[in-house]
Amino acid sequence: MSDHLPPLLTDIVEEAPSATISRAASQPTLRGNDTPVDEIPPLPYSHHEHHPPPPSSPRPAEYKRRRDSRRDSQVSHVSVEFFDPAGVEQLRRTLTQQTKQEQHEMQELGGSHPSAASSEVTLHMDGDGPFDFEKMLRHAIRKRDERQIKHRSLGIVFQNVHVVGHGVSDSFQPTLGSVLNPLSAIEQIQKARHPALRDILVGFEGVVKPREMLLVLGSPGSGCSTLLKTLANHRKEYYSVQGDVHYDSLSHEDLDKHFRGDVQYCPEDDVHFPTLTVEQTLKFAATARTPRVRVDTSREEFADWTTNLLATIFGLKHVLNTPVGDASIRGVSGGQKKRVSIAEALAARSCIGAWDNSTRGLDASTALEFVRALRIATDIFEQTTIVSIYQAGESLYQYFDKVCVIYEGRMAYFGPADQARQYFIDMGYVSLVPSLH
Repeated sequence: MSDHLPPLLTDIVEEAPSATISRAASQPTLRGNDTPVDEIPPLPYSHHEHHPPPPSSPRPAEYKRRRDSRRDSQVSHVSVEFFDPAGVEQLRRTLTQQTKQEQHEMQELGGSHPSAASSEVTLHMDGDGPFDFEKMLRHAIRKRDERQIKHRSLGIVFQNVHVVGHGVSDSFQPTLGSVLNPLSAIEQIQKARHPALRDILVGFEGVVKPREMLLVLGSPGSGCSTLLKTLANHRKEYYSVQGDVHYDSLSHEDLDKHFRGDVQYCPEDDVHFPTLTVEQTLKFAATARTPRVRVDTSREEFADWTTNLLATIFGLKHVLNTPVGDASIRGVSGGQKKRVSIAEALAARSCIGAWDNSTRGLDASTALEFVRALRIATDIFEQTTIVSIYQAGESLYQYFDKVCVIYEGRMAYFGPADQARQYFIDMGYVSLVPSLH
């Protein structure tokens, strides 16, 4: 295998978020989190980047350092073969066959010698050797950056976020007398001019980088959904949203105007067309965001390969012809529907995903399966993932990098997930659960 990876896989990775840490996440402006400018690695140029191109080229050692730092973290990771080992094995054989065919075509056209081409590759693409699908994706990302092809990733930095919503006032059942009373009309005008307001979120700040998962914990009514909607740039239902929220170097106005599809907010219920099959659902999302025509592949082939790749990773190949279903139409199971939602978001090439209490109504094993699928999507496709869960067990908690604890609209904690317990112990709280370490 030479620098020419399987073309369709390369296209998929080219349009997926890269391993480069976002500029806003690398240069947070929060108190106590300032990063020296000389320690910030240069970002590879791309013609779709939101900042001027730096003069230096990407350094392979920088990618290795980031990968090693992720490997040394306390966050549990999930193998890409978790949901469908047989499907990944079949995909391996397909990629191997395509790679050998490309090498043969290069030799016929007078390309590089096969021994020289294989010496540059760290993967075992033959059928007898081991196959690391995650390593292949990283290799494709590195080749993409060396060719200065555009990459897409977004981090979030927010500070002093203050959300004001409409309060609930007393309302009474109208009667004939109240309807005919002129004072009632005056009262309605007064309420419209001076609505009842209440503070939903006060003083929120934090940073979420690409390839990180943030867990938002809080009781119902504490403001978890409001935080996710604010970070996902869904602001219209609130009276005012104050503070600074930046997506790399983009403001929320620029994001809403030019890059609205890069951020997705997923509510509690999975909203799909129930009569469409899983394959039709994924292929429609992939076709809607298919990049421009490539030299080596067509738009139809790109959409087919995106659907096949995501269905393989998330274990949906055996239900591709099954309707998604809803309450009245029998379809896939609850856990499979959650994975369809994740795969659909990835097929639409979103960079930031906000999942609002998506484990509601799921049993413990299905909820764990959903979080594992999110972990795979975050690691491989370099997404920025934010999840709100009202009750998260230890089996779910271990897959998150950061946690945000909300109490009555205030941020009680924001930081590494593995340090949250000790933080509250140091503040004087008594732990009712024995330490797992």
